[in-house]
Amino acid sequence: MLSRYLYITFILGTIIFLSLAHFTENHFYNYIAAPLFIGLVVTYILSPQIDWWYYQRNPPTIDDSTKSFLNKRLPFYRALDEAGKQRFEQRMAMWFPAHEFVPMQIKSLPEEIQTGLAASAVQLTFGQADYLMDKFEKVIIYPSSFLSPAHPQHMHSSEIHEEDGAMIFSARHLMHGFVEPKSYYHTALHECIQVWIKMNPKRDYPILEEDIWDKLEEISHFKKAGVLEWIGLPEVDARAVTICHFLVFSERFQEVLPKLYKQIGELLNLNPLEVEQPILYINQS
Repeated sequence: MLSRYLYITFILGTIIFLSLAHFTENHFYNYIAAPLFIGLVVTYILSPQIDWWYYQRNPPTIDDSTKSFLNKRLPFYRALDEAGKQRFEQRMAMWFPAHEFVPMQIKSLPEEIQTGLAASAVQLTFGQADYLMDKFEKVIIYPSSFLSPAHPQHMHSSEIHEEDGAMIFSARHLMHGFVEPKSYYHTALHECIQVWIKMNPKRDYPILEEDIWDKLEEISHFKKAGVLEWIGLPEVDARAVTICHFLVFSERFQEVLPKLYKQIGELLNLNPLEVEQPILYINQS
């Protein structure tokens, strides 16, 4: 990271010139050390912005093991053309330094969990110019279902906490949903959608019909009660579940709800059925 190199430069420079001022008794060196110390303080305060500026101009990439994992586990990525894969990989690599992963009740997090969440966020926002969820920088991972201050009576598998800017997950549920999204509800994608809705409140969201849960069950065979039980909360936002089904069960969604499919596609600037290049309007992304 650029900020680390600046730290080292400013620290060494400050020490060297303060030492010269002390041993030579030449106070001119203090005037050189002073701006170096100020630079050190500014770098400490602005390190996230400095590193982000550097990453934008020198995009990082993901390693081969991560690419292999995505090829194996994420059909959306696997089907992209070469330009699409490069876009996905660069966004993945930028997503990691912009978010802090915090393990709870476990010592460390397997890379697959971090990759699964980042890939879910990148898939959701693939057609958007703004793909980072910078108002929810903290990602808290429990090994399994958990209680939280917001839901102290319900063991649940995921939630977002807007005041703390946090997404919270059960690792077990997250990975089941990511690896087998047609068998287990995709909680990583679900919470990313909830974050995206929070961050984009003025978007033109489709009005859902009263029978939307019946239609969603027809598309996925997931009953509303089953989704609620998997998440572990008494109620969930039907918009998030609908958008999740749009991304996971795209073909069946278009068959059952063609008008809504088109509306959500316009909302996300994506048509998942155009697998090699799913972005609708390149100039908006």
